[in-house]
Amino acid sequence: MPSTAAHAATSRSAGMPPRGDAKARIWRRGDGATPAGQRTGPDGHPDYGYFGPGSVTWKVFLHPSVAPMIVLVTALLEGSHEGLQAVEINHDPVFTKSKRNQVDFDDTVKRIQRTAGVPIPIIFGDTASADALAAHLRHYHRNMKGVIPGTDRPYDAQGPALVLFAHVTIMHAALRIYENTPAPGRLIPRRLPKAERDQFFLEVKTFAELMGADPDTVPVTSEEVEAYYDSIESEYRMVKGFVPGGMRFALSVIRNARGFGGLTAAAVAAITLVTAVPSVAVVPPKVRRHLGIPRIADPVLALLLRVAQPAFVPFTLEPLAREISRLFIGDDGITLGENARELMEQSA
Repeated sequence: MPSTAAHAATSRSAGMPPRGDAKARIWRRGDGATPAGQRTGPDGHPDYGYFGPGSVTWKVFLHPSVAPMIVLVTALLEGSHEGLQAVEINHDPVFTKSKRNQVDFDDTVKRIQRTAGVPIPIIFGDTASADALAAHLRHYHRNMKGVIPGTDRPYDAQGPALVLFAHVTIMHAALRIYENTPAPGRLIPRRLPKAERDQFFLEVKTFAELMGADPDTVPVTSEEVEAYYDSIESEYRMVKGFVPGGMRFALSVIRNARGFGGLTAAAVAAITLVTAVPSVAVVPPKVRRHLGIPRIADPVLALLLRVAQPAFVPFTLEPLAREISRLFIGDDGITLGENARELMEQSA
């Protein structure tokens, strides 16, 4: 249920581009989302959306490393799953465009930006904004279905199985980033207490339901998430055509490098490259096995992640932290996040 705790509407986002300004939006269509707490709900209280300033969900997604890293970490969690590979091969606009050798550097960066922004209005917007984007995403994925290449097994991007998988991996990625990279004012990452970890998974069950998951199947504790991954272990395999398709995609980007998208694209690409090895270290060991990374690499990756912690400090220092996040989620995402941060400070 939407939070109804009493907080004043915030002003930190004043001066930001209007919600309908197309130039300020890089990841959605139509009018922008209304920040949580800026409209009144049917009960007469401010509408804080489905989570609110007291939620662990806001705490996790406001971590400064989540916006720039969530796409890569989620991709690592999902990349060796046969259903998601089938969706990528047959329906992802950038992947399919590479089949015609038409994808370029800018296409890739915009794809990263759109993906990074997907959870933002659902988590930090009011109820109507969350409902609207969730409906758009359900509609967008409705026809992404077929047969997994090289098999007779069906896949359906909007079916309950893949919706649940995407939900778990997105939320798990955010939590792994939160617990493995430093927060503002800290040089060492801090793991959430178990009760808060479980509370996080319980809260984001709403996100899964909005996306179309069967409520009875959504894991709501850390143990249930682990059990869920174990239950789908047989679904991790490389699909016919996925590796060649990935190579074709990379070659297409290189061949069309003249389509370079300017400083923004360069900055997004640079940050993604810099965080690539830490992202591999952030995901669980079992995921690395799925990706073909041998067990012997685990201690090396753990050491590299520890040594790399100071490199994350710029992600935590304002105003640089804001500008880094802006590259990935746009001005409207920054507006929603800063509004949420101020509400959390008021409720502390």
